[in-house]
Amino acid sequence: MSEDQGIEQRRHPRRGIKWKVLIRDKAKEVVVGRTVNVSVSGALIEVSHKYSLNEAVDVQISAVYLGKSIKILSRAVVRHTVVRTSDFQIGIEFNGLKPEMAQFLDDFASGVV
Repeated sequence: MSEDQGIEQRRHPRRGIKWKVLIRDKAKEVVVGRTVNVSVSGALIEVSHKYSLNEAVDVQISAVYLGKSIKILSRAVVRHTVVRTSDFQIGIEFNGLKPEMAQFLDDFASGVV
């Protein structure tokens, strides 16, 4: 066993939140999901569709914060998939967040806002 076992290895803080997500794959198929948690670098999302590792997708997260609707758009790469009883969880890494959306997610996940 290594000393690092059980220690958080993430690069950025994550915060649990349930926001609606639309995911579009290269075939232009759109699947609705919802976030489990988010960070400035990515998100964990519950979906009904299985995605392949390293698959490139477009994501649109409909964030609601303090009564404001915020659309977060980005290209993303599927970094892991977990098969569950009735759905899947995919971990995505953002690739192309606009700076203002990256700042919002960083502040949100860090608890600044």
